[in-house]
Amino acid sequence: MSGALGIAAQVGGIGGAIGSALGLGRVDVTLGGFVFSGATFAVPGQMKWGASQVVVRHRLPGGTVIVDAMGPDWPPISWSGIFDGPGASDQAKALSALTKAGALLTLTWQDRIFLVVIRQLTVTDKLPSWVPYQITCDVVADADRIAGPPAPPSLLQQITADINAVLAVVAAVAPIIAAVQTAIGVVNALTSGTAANAAAVAAVAAFRAEQAASQAQDEAAVISLGAGAPGPRGAMAWLTIGTAQAGNLAQLAAIRGFAGRVAANLAQASA
Repeated sequence: MSGALGIAAQVGGIGGAIGSALGLGRVDVTLGGFVFSGATFAVPGQMKWGASQVVVRHRLPGGTVIVDAMGPDWPPISWSGIFDGPGASDQAKALSALTKAGALLTLTWQDRIFLVVIRQLTVTDKLPSWVPYQITCDVVADADRIAGPPAPPSLLQQITADINAVLAVVAAVAPIIAAVQTAIGVVNALTSGTAANAAAVAAVAAFRAEQAASQAQDEAAVISLGAGAPGPRGAMAWLTIGTAQAGNLAQLAAIRGFAGRVAANLAQASA
């Protein structure tokens, strides 16, 4: 072998040695069935990746800001390298065909796993055995998403989650919901026909009755606000009281839903 091809082959031969000292070294990068060999210049010195969260930001009157987390997202993964050796041009053509196919591909290196689609491939022809390339992939999912959704929560986990949600909505219900927590935590509380299960059911029933009474009281208070039109001096106080009562009703309605699910889950207790 002589001339430019011989020089390119020699450079390609030392590529692996340089790569093992810098960057990813001899680690292969795979994209679907395509392999960027770590023994050549095809593998870059580094692979950048990350994650982000899609958020929607709401600004309410008065300056309150609410941020809704919509789910994970990932920035594109881009890298570049050089196909070297006798089959360099054929490798570039194969990667071009993979790009045009637009299929979902698994991208891996080291212990990283991503599901991607090739967005763009740029190839620069210099020599038949020396073909630089640049590639960008859009990420569809990472290893956690590829593994599938988490297992559904157990009956006890669902009940506990709703109890915690109630505590977060209104701290005033803490004493009575604490009794529910204690009853649920007793051995055999989720086994129907046991004394522990009966006590848990009774505790939840008492809590739901307390919620219903509080809601009825607040509803009556809201209705009474409309009994007489406030004068100019009382307008601000009337509006303040009405806003507070409406907020209480919203909280009590949320608690009613949580308590209802707790009762429903208890009804599914095994015999």
